[in-house]
Amino acid sequence: MALALDELYRKTPRYIIVLFDLRDPEAVELLHRERATWQEFSDIQALSEDCFALILRLGGAQRLAA
Repeated sequence: MALALDELYRKTPRYIIVLFDLRDPEAVELLHRERATWQEFSDIQALSEDCFALILRLGGAQRLAA
């Protein structure tokens, strides 16, 4: 079976995922600051008790600036 690589690997990703290790107090502050900046263009997902992912939907910064 042949796969069209352009369909599997888009040239521009739709999301950026940033992982935060919350055992570091600075990471906690950074996560909250980034979440406040991206607002409705982001989500937070708990991966474990100390690890969280900030999921950013690309294109949000353009809409915020408009």
